[in-house]
Amino acid sequence: MVFERRRRDIAPEAASRYGCLWVAEDSNRGKEHIKDMFPNACILEARISRMFRVTKCDTRWFDGYILTGASDSIDRYWSGTPMIEGKAKWEFLVEGALSFELSEVDRLCLASVNEGSWPKEVPMPDRIKQSASRVSRDNN
Repeated sequence: MVFERRRRDIAPEAASRYGCLWVAEDSNRGKEHIKDMFPNACILEARISRMFRVTKCDTRWFDGYILTGASDSIDRYWSGTPMIEGKAKWEFLVEGALSFELSEVDRLCLASVNEGSWPKEVPMPDRIKQSASRVSRDNN
């Protein structure tokens, strides 16, 4: 709530964290960022089909606030400046709508997350295997 209250004061034109979709950049760095936060996530390619507002923020500022409670981290988060030049962990707060064209692999990925298992009769793609292997290591 503290981030939203501060946004209203210093960046009222920015997308609200309460009513947005969080989107990562379509790059290896963006995909790793998502996997670091949500190891079991299925990463799908999306298109922004309607956009009312979009705000680009470095999540390192958000994490910094959680770790230290330093209130200047909130202002820097909303400023859109990177915490470490060239190493930002960008998130895009999108007020609007996303469109997806799901492949069969994407559908299976979503089903496996919802059901907790991958169908045995379907070969598992490398990107899913790597996720499953990483989760298995993290849980042991």
